[in-house]
Amino acid sequence: MDTIEPDDIPGRIGRPYETAHEPAGEVHIHLDGDHAEILYVAADPFPPTDFWAGGARGRLADPAEADSRLALSLRVTEEGAELAVGPPTAGGKVLLPPESFVSAYAEGRAGGGDLLAWGRRQVAAYDAWRRGEVYGVVRESLSLSRGSSGLPDVQANWAVLDFAGAEDLLRETAERRASELGQSGAPRL
Repeated sequence: MDTIEPDDIPGRIGRPYETAHEPAGEVHIHLDGDHAEILYVAADPFPPTDFWAGGARGRLADPAEADSRLALSLRVTEEGAELAVGPPTAGGKVLLPPESFVSAYAEGRAGGGDLLAWGRRQVAAYDAWRRGEVYGVVRESLSLSRGSSGLPDVQANWAVLDFAGAEDLLRETAERRASELGQSGAPRL
């Protein structure tokens, strides 16, 4: 938790405000009438125990299962993961993208993108996860009207992201929210 002082939101909060999680970097504040929205990156308090669970980040497979056009060789060592183009080494696995990527790739849509760039992002996130660097973007909505309970609505996107990836997601989210509210930007703490 971190404290946002009343001066950080001038004339709006008459008391210090404790965030639900400890911000790890910039804090963005958006005002909309009698509501404040606070956005920040925080470490995931309950990181996933299986990085590949659910298949949203792709999946590891034996080489025999793979369509060679949409598979990257992956070698996992004690130090981390390495991508390679070409057949996997003995006992190695291949990294298969999620179905949404495969469909977009097959149809030539922009979501298909570059397989190698996608693989590099997944490996960077996987290595960060192995080091315990699991972050997400937290959004806290707070009513500023008199008589409100003062309890925020807290939502978190605990994506398995390294810090840089989470900061990028925070900036995108803050810019989108500012645009929705017709604001040129948001105060940053």
